[in-house]
Amino acid sequence: MKRNDIGPSAQAYAAAHLLEPAGQSAADGERISLAGDARLAADQTMPESERQDALAEPDRSRADAITVNPYLGLDGVAPFIATATELGKGLFVLVRTSNKSAGQVQDFADESGKKLYEQVADLVETWANNLPLIGRCGYSLVGAVVGATCSPGGRTSPADAAQHRAGAGLRAQGATADDCMASFKPDGSGAIVNASRSVLYAFDREPYRSRFGKDWRSAIAAAAKDFRDDLARAIAERKKPAG
Repeated sequence: MKRNDIGPSAQAYAAAHLLEPAGQSAADGERISLAGDARLAADQTMPESERQDALAEPDRSRADAITVNPYLGLDGVAPFIATATELGKGLFVLVRTSNKSAGQVQDFADESGKKLYEQVADLVETWANNLPLIGRCGYSLVGAVVGATCSPGGRTSPADAAQHRAGAGLRAQGATADDCMASFKPDGSGAIVNASRSVLYAFDREPYRSRFGKDWRSAIAAAAKDFRDDLARAIAERKKPAG
C-alpha cells in the first residue's frame, strides 16, 4: 500500500487522512460529505439504525496535521496543501531526517555544493509562504520536519535545525530538549517538538519500569509530563538574558 502519489491519487490520500468523519464539520462549520457516506447510506444489508449510528459516530482518529514526503515534488504535495487549506488542517514536509542512512540521499550535492535537503528546504519555504496559508499568528499551515540529532555521518545537527527552524524528534532518536532549542524563535515559539517512542514505550525503560511496573498507563503519563517539563525548562533557559 502506498501513500505518496500525484493527481487524483494524492487527493484521495489527502482526503482519507484529513477529512473529518461523517457528521463532523470543517473549519468553517459546514458539514462535510464523505464519498463513503453515500455508499454506507445505500448499504441495504445493514439495518437502518446501524447505518445512521455509523454515519453519526465521531471518528476521533482523524488528524489535525500529517507529514508528507516531497520526493515527487509539488505534484505530490499540492493536493495535501489544498485539502489542509480547505479544512483548516496542517501539513509537515520532510526536509532533513535523523535516521542513520538519511545522508545517502539527503546530503547529495549538486555542482555548486548545494545539498538535496537544502533544495527541499527552499521548496518548502516557497510553498509555505503563500499568503492564504498564513494564519493570524504569522505561521503557515505548511511546516518542515528537521531532525535535531547531533552526530556525524550525515545526520542532522543543531546548526541544520537553526538554519531550517522546524519540528524535531526528541530522545528516542538521540536528541535532547537542549538540542531542540535551535529550532525555536528567541521567544520560545515557532517549533513543534515530537516525542513518540520515548513516551509510548516508557514502561519498558528506566526509571519508569521500576516506578510503575506493569502499570504502563502511568508510565506513559509520567514520561509525557517529564517530556513537557524538560522542554519548558530548556525554553526558559534559552529565554534568559545573557550574562
